[in-house]
Amino acid sequence: HPALVGRRGDTLLDSFVFAGNDSPIRHVMAGGRWRVRDGRHADEAAVAARYRSVTAALLA
Repeated sequence: HPALVGRRGDTLLDSFVFAGNDSPIRHVMAGGRWRVRDGRHADEAAVAARYRSVTAALLA
């Protein structure tokens, strides 16, 4: 990923975390199951729905 070129140590981690919207992670498989495909988490819709629910409850 271009944001990581030439980075080492803490600057590598910083660049990885704060690289913007262009994530260097496209696919992740864990335990034989795809968890991230094409940059989208397998449970993304459920996580977003839960986030909205919790946020609404906190702001109520």
